[in-house]
Amino acid sequence: MNSKQWYNNDSLKNIDMQKMLMLQELMKQSNGKKTSDMLPFLMAASRQANSKGMNFSKEEMQLIINVLKKDMSPAEQERTSKMLSILGF
Repeated sequence: MNSKQWYNNDSLKNIDMQKMLMLQELMKQSNGKKTSDMLPFLMAASRQANSKGMNFSKEEMQLIINVLKKDMSPAEQERTSKMLSILGF
C-alpha cells in the first residue's frame, strides 16, 4: 500500500478524526511491507483498534478501501481485493 495523501479525499471527511489518525499511522507502518505480510499486519491492527474501542462501520471501510484502491496498480488492486475477501470485506 502506498502512503499518498489519500486521507485528504473529500469522501472521507465524515470519518472520525481519531480513526483517520490511526489509519494514517497504519499506512506509515505498512509502507514497504510485502503483500504476504499485510494480512497478519492488518489482523493485528484490527485487534489493536478493537481493544481501543475503535470500530469502523462497513460504510466507512468501503469508503476507505475505494479511496486507497484509486492509487493502486491493477495488480495491487487484485491482491488487495483477495486479501479483503479473506477478511470478509
